[in-house]
Amino acid sequence: PSETAARVYLEKSLTVLAEGMDPVPGALKVGDETYIFGPGIKASRLGLNAPMFSVVFRKGIVVAKLFVAQGAESNMDLEPKLIIPLTEKITALIWKWTPSECMEKPLKEKN
Repeated sequence: PSETAARVYLEKSLTVLAEGMDPVPGALKVGDETYIFGPGIKASRLGLNAPMFSVVFRKGIVVAKLFVAQGAESNMDLEPKLIIPLTEKITALIWKWTPSECMEKPLKEKN
């Protein structure tokens, strides 16, 4: 894995990762690249009728996607600015691993 490979993967996969939602203009940056899609207001297949967003971001060699939907009983509207702090925490956890650890962790056998 390399940052170049992660960048290319993200570029080629954005349409699929957006799941039909539109890009949110002026998305705050998290990691090296950040894309926010939404708000997908109605998702009848899931039985949801609430704002939902997908945040797709790259940090180094890692590409991640966070899907967030507003709870049915929430008393405040879900907005991208509310999602960014959670995304930043996830990015910080990812970045604690070195690239070699990212490769080794899935390969380690359970004792």
